[in-house]
Amino acid sequence: MIKLFVEGREIALPSDISFEFTAENRLFSNADGYSFDIEIPLKESAVNSEVFGIVWRMDADLDTLKFSAMLVTPQVTMQGIVAIVSVNESTLSIQFLEGRSVQNFEKDLEEIYVNEIEIVPFDVPLASAPPAQHWMSYDQGAEAVAIPWVNANSGIVQNNVVKENGIWKWDPDNRGLSYMPYITVLIHRICDKIGYSCDIRSLEESRFRHLLVCNALPAALAVSDYTAALPHWTVNEFFENLEIILRGEFEINNVAKSVSFRFTEDILAGIAPVDVDMVVDEFSADIDTMNDDKSDLDLLKNISFKDNGSRFWKIHSCDWFVNLRKKNPNSSSGWIMPGSGYIVGDDGHRYPEGERIYKCLVEFDYMEEFVSKFKAYEFFGFHRNDIVQRNLYYIREFDAYFIFHSTDYVEIPGKGWFHHYELIQVNVFGDYIVDPDDDDSVEIQTVPVPVDMAEFNCAFLYFSNSDDSSASGDEVLNFGTDKDLWDGSGNPTQEWIDIQKAVQPLVYQSIEAGESSKSEYFDKLYLGFWPGYQPFHEVIGLCPVTSNVVVYDYFKYMPFPDFSLRLNHGFARGVEGYLSVDPKKLYKFSFLSDSLPSPRATFFIKGKRYVCSKLTASFSQNGMSRLIKGEFYRF
Repeated sequence: MIKLFVEGREIALPSDISFEFTAENRLFSNADGYSFDIEIPLKESAVNSEVFGIVWRMDADLDTLKFSAMLVTPQVTMQGIVAIVSVNESTLSIQFLEGRSVQNFEKDLEEIYVNEIEIVPFDVPLASAPPAQHWMSYDQGAEAVAIPWVNANSGIVQNNVVKENGIWKWDPDNRGLSYMPYITVLIHRICDKIGYSCDIRSLEESRFRHLLVCNALPAALAVSDYTAALPHWTVNEFFENLEIILRGEFEINNVAKSVSFRFTEDILAGIAPVDVDMVVDEFSADIDTMNDDKSDLDLLKNISFKDNGSRFWKIHSCDWFVNLRKKNPNSSSGWIMPGSGYIVGDDGHRYPEGERIYKCLVEFDYMEEFVSKFKAYEFFGFHRNDIVQRNLYYIREFDAYFIFHSTDYVEIPGKGWFHHYELIQVNVFGDYIVDPDDDDSVEIQTVPVPVDMAEFNCAFLYFSNSDDSSASGDEVLNFGTDKDLWDGSGNPTQEWIDIQKAVQPLVYQSIEAGESSKSEYFDKLYLGFWPGYQPFHEVIGLCPVTSNVVVYDYFKYMPFPDFSLRLNHGFARGVEGYLSVDPKKLYKFSFLSDSLPSPRATFFIKGKRYVCSKLTASFSQNGMSRLIKGEFYRF
């Protein structure tokens, strides 16, 4: 027998009840289970009229009206809601929803914006307390930190500090402190405000407990509520945006008024595989090889960050450039013939400059090996050497690319004038690429906070459109040929020094120019890791960490394997198997089962391994039919 309980009461069902129920894999469609229309008596059933009597009210919005429900059969029991599809005098058409399908239907949190609610202030030390007390970790009980950051529009350092006798102290010119909360604390505050319980223990026990929301407003604005610094997102949008970067799932139950979180990796690991041993042969497989469309599997979609506003963004996100170098990694080097527009290669032939600029890729297994070899080039003359001019360097240890970047043009007494180089990481925030042939990607608005040099390395926040890109080198002159730029003693004039400060190697210019123009500076959530003030902050700066390796002091580096926000390194951990499916081959099987398996399980069918897109079962008065129809992709 099939039973449907609505608001705790068993409702009357017709004797000839029949409907189909579809259970989807939310990694494909962001939905779970839902039924097709179920018609039930209304006028002739007293209990149904009592339970659903609200549908007759003039102010009833049938599109949003919902009732808590439980569907019970001998084979399955499911919790969810009932939504109204249509109503007339005698019958009511309803739909049963469960899991994420409920979340998609409900509008409870669609009218609440996170930047408009007032949350309980964070528990922070007194403003007079020394900086170290304002920089504590989540593990030390801190809810928010007041680390230095720069308002990129004004250039003013907020929460500025000075060092006296080896101790950090607040800059007396500060006009107050502004705070950045740990993500777990902010989630709890938002849930408390909207009246929802919150269970995010898996997040609080992971590396993400050290993740800061770096959005902040200058203390001088005297904005009392922190949430004013957040994007104009609904509560649902806030959690949806976090899901992608955290690689997890927030369950929002509007009936129980609760929010919970689990990592997708852990969820999938806890679902037992399904052995299908009763395939209905005549429906064994329907392979759609003519379909050129990709599947809807979210894990098979390319993902990219929105531009975070950094002046180095085109360097930090340039898959196009890395791909060009990968195609031609072993070409011979060449040197620029000034003003000629071509390059002379080692073989003596001339090559068009545009064809040669992308071809040198040098690989090393370990960062130390690379740094030891090229540290000597920290100070180097004009850009005529391929080591600094053209080469892109790949370090397998960190799965990271680097180029040389000129920071200054300085005189070394007794030796002359040189460019001062640093290593800069290339494509550190490049895309999560699953399908290289697909130009589309899901662009996410949770982005790594920009970090740049002020008095020290710190976070930079951009509040509006601006163009802070460094000089492209258009004003480069042939070295030593313009006598007006050299004084009578053979030293460069200040004008020449200023020009040379902006001159970058061609490899830098090529990336910085970009493959195509991009739209920039939308509302976004800035993120970065802060495990409390640590000794390493004395060398890398008082800044959040966003990559698995940080280069500082020109050629020094420090690994941070647990504090990376990179999409192109380790982002698919735990779900790698999904990436091996062929999205253009959809298999359709019908099989017999005494229960409805989880569509998120791994299925073994006739010796092959499959990921399921969705399952469909028929229900009648006797319960669920044993015949299950499924759609699958083969691993």
